[in-house]
Formats: sequence, structure tokens, C-alpha cells
Amino acid sequence: MNPCPCGRAGQVRPRCECPAPKVQHYRARISGPLLDRIDLQLTLPVVEAQAIDDAAPAPEALTTAQARELVCAARARQQQRQGCCNARLGPAETLQHCRAEPAGMQLLRLAVEKQGHSARAQHRILRVARSIADLDSRDAVIANDVAEALAMRWER
Repeated sequence: MNPCPCGRAGQVRPRCECPAPKVQHYRARISGPLLDRIDLQLTLPVVEAQAIDDAAPAPEALTTAQARELVCAARARQQQRQGCCNARLGPAETLQHCRAEPAGMQLLRLAVEKQGHSARAQHRILRVARSIADLDSRDAVIANDVAEALAMRWER
């Protein structure tokens, strides 16, 4: 969804002129329970045209074929470990297969205290963190995986 009714929140040119109450009302149209059911919620910054013109390809950028290989390997790890992909795990299986190392679980607890994530959202965060570890071919879910998964949650 757009960040505000006009879609220009955070832009310099043309600037968003939506009043704060209107933006708040616009964002409230998506309910918390619905947002809880969306695993990845990203806010993408506006990219100026000049930045695209000046951008050099990132040296570590993956090709589509390389990304596909990583995803296939991660899904194979998930299938071998638990018989299904991480997204299909129920609450008990999530806690069994996606639990992070102590520092990661502490980070999740702090985020829950500060941001008030529901149990459903916490399970989704753990499943995303588990997927990040799988993409890195790691057995353990570490604090960095939890931090990355938390960064992919939209804050209301």
C-alpha cells in the first residue's frame, strides 16, 4: 500500500501535503489482525531518477539464477528438517524448528515489549528469521536473523 493517500509521504519533490490525521486514518484501514498475517512488510524509500542513472551494479548482486539456486537449497533444507516449508509450520512446530539462539530470543522479547507484537506476529518473525538462516545455509537462527526479520515488519 502507499504510505499515505497521495502516495508521496517522505518525498521531497513533489512533497506530500496530507494532514497527519488523514494519513493515520488511511493507514488504519488495514487492521492489525490483517497485518499480523503478512510476513514481509517493507517501507521502500523513494529513489531519485539521478540515483538510478548514477548507480553502478552492486558487485555482490545475485543473478536470478543464483537467487533461484539459493531458494531451492533453502526449501530443500526446510523439507529435510521438518517436512514442509517454514511458512506452513503451526505454532508448536514454529517454536520447535525456528527458535533462535538466546541473543535472538532476547531481541525478539525486547521488540515485543517495545512494539507490542502479537503471538501470531512473533511466530511469523521467527519463521522469517528461520528462512533467512536457511538462505545462509545455517542450522542456527542467530540474533542477526531475528533483527533482519524484525526490520521487515511495518510499524503502525
